[in-house]
Amino acid sequence: MAGHQPVKLLFIWRTRFYSAVLDRDLFGQWSVTRSWGSSRNGQGGGRITVVPDFESGLALLRTIAGRREKLGYRLSE
Repeated sequence: MAGHQPVKLLFIWRTRFYSAVLDRDLFGQWSVTRSWGSSRNGQGGGRITVVPDFESGLALLRTIAGRREKLGYRLSE
């Protein structure tokens, strides 16, 4: 569906961050882009996962949020 807007989650724990963004890529496919790192040492990484549709992307974001919260991260506003 064309009406869906990108969804972004940002988690913080001490000096670490983890973000996950559900958005369309250049080819029109939905993807979840994850990035993580530390403000302390500048190290980090990223990963892009193509998902079949917006709803699948939301399900992946819920899974990511659950994992991050279990590890002590808090959702930033």
